[in-house]
Amino acid sequence: MSDPLHVMTFNLRGPENPTPNSWRERRPLVLELIRRERPHVLGTQEGRWHQLRPLARELRARYDWIGLGREGGSRSEFCAVFYDVERLEPLAFDHVWLSAFPRLIGSRTWGNWRHPRMMTWIRFRDLATDTEFGFVNTHWDHVSANARRRSAHATRALLARRFAGEPAIVVGDFNVGAAGAPHAVLTAGGLLRDTGAADATRTYNNWEPPVDGERIDWILATADFDVVDARTLTWTRDGRCPSDHWPVQARLSLRAPAS
Repeated sequence: MSDPLHVMTFNLRGPENPTPNSWRERRPLVLELIRRERPHVLGTQEGRWHQLRPLARELRARYDWIGLGREGGSRSEFCAVFYDVERLEPLAFDHVWLSAFPRLIGSRTWGNWRHPRMMTWIRFRDLATDTEFGFVNTHWDHVSANARRRSAHATRALLARRFAGEPAIVVGDFNVGAAGAPHAVLTAGGLLRDTGAADATRTYNNWEPPVDGERIDWILATADFDVVDARTLTWTRDGRCPSDHWPVQARLSLRAPAS
């Protein structure tokens, strides 16, 4: 493929921080980063309705988006997906809750009692290559190890149900390092591989300069994709971070099917 698919995952952080990390002050930084990097598909986490709508308005010349609040409608945080309308066409999408009742909006089981957790999936057509692939964006529980383990198995089940044998990409804030058991569940049997395994930057930055550490924000892809490059974007403007997570990006090239 002459133009690799540019994928990004970015935990935007909610609006709750005071100055100098308030959303009002950070929104121009987030917009600058997205416009500078120009991902074809961007999975976001933690954004709320009143954050995402202005972003979408500012980006609408190039991007559209799909999302739903984890409490339903516009309520609470989204796993919103922005996509380049000149490169990608959504063919189908849905939202699934990470619980024993995946179709029940806002459901919480498995130990994720503080907040419901969810994933948003989309089937895209790549207009540059006339190929299709699955895209899953998620945000796992930050407290319960059991919820994260069960979420990993739920993600595998979703891929088997919706995208069995097809190219697929999974992104998100997984709230666990790549050395943990949930990562092993997703990569077992070669189902997915981590596109950024060589990157040692801790992706949760806590508004501080980059350091080595755990990557809790991942981009995973099926073996249908070759990784052209991947990195953690430790970009700041005048020493200010756009979020308390560094965004992660990868450029992926979909292999031609065997003849």
